[in-house]
Amino acid sequence: MLHKGRRALLAAALAGAVATALVFVGVQSAQAATLFSTDFTGGASGWTRSGGSWSVVTDGSAVYRQSGTGSDARALAGSSSWTDYSVQALVKPTAFNGSARHAGVIARAQSTSAYYYLALTNAGDVRLGRRGSGGHTTLASAAATVSLNTWYRLRLEASGSTLRGFLNGQLVATATDSAYASGSIGLASYYASASFDDVLVTDSAGPSPTTQSPTPVVTTPPAPQPVPGQADGHATGTTGAPAAPPSP
Repeated sequence: MLHKGRRALLAAALAGAVATALVFVGVQSAQAATLFSTDFTGGASGWTRSGGSWSVVTDGSAVYRQSGTGSDARALAGSSSWTDYSVQALVKPTAFNGSARHAGVIARAQSTSAYYYLALTNAGDVRLGRRGSGGHTTLASAAATVSLNTWYRLRLEASGSTLRGFLNGQLVATATDSAYASGSIGLASYYASASFDDVLVTDSAGPSPTTQSPTPVVTTPPAPQPVPGQADGHATGTTGAPAAPPSP
C-alpha cells in the first residue's frame, strides 16, 4: 500500500510514465506482472544487508532507513534469476559524507559489490552506473537538483543490454551494457544516509497473442412466399357473379 504522504509524488511520476493507447483489431498488447513489492509496514525480512546501519523506522509511515554515512551500504532482495525487469523505489537522501556520494536503487545484482545502479548524487546529477571489481563506472548521467530530506522516485529498467533510468517518472538516462544479464534488486547508499520506501519490481512483459475480432456473417432471410388465395395478408374473394342461391 502506498502511503498518503507520498501519493502526490507518485501521481506525478505515473503521469509522466502513462501513455494512452487505442486498441484496434490485430494490435498487440502487454501487461507487466509484479515480481516483488513492499512498503516495509511488515518489516524488512528477506533483505540481505552489507555495510551501514539498516532499520525500519517511522517517517510519517514505515520506511527502510540506512542511517550511517561512514561506509558503502547495500541491501539486496529478490531472485538472482530475474533477467528483464524494472525496479523502482522512493528515495530520500538525508546526509552525504564527502564528494561524489550517492543513494539509489540496484538492479541485476550478482553480489553486494557487483550490480547496476541508478542513484541521486551530491554532485548535482542522477547517475546510471555499474559497480564491479573496478569500482563504480558511470554509464550515463543527467543534471538534477538533489536536496536533502526530499523524496524522489527512481526507476531502473533492464531489458537485454539496454538500461534506462527514470527520475520522478521522466526518462533521464539510457545506456547499453552487457556485463550482467540477471540478478536481484537492492538499495544503495554510498557514504550517505537515506530512507527508502514503496519498492516495486515488475517484469518486462512480452506482447500477448494477437487478437482479432471475428468478421460478422450477415444473412438475409428469404422473402416470405405468398399463400395461395392471399395477398398482403388479406383474404381475396372470387371474381365474377355471386353464386346463385340453392333451388327450393
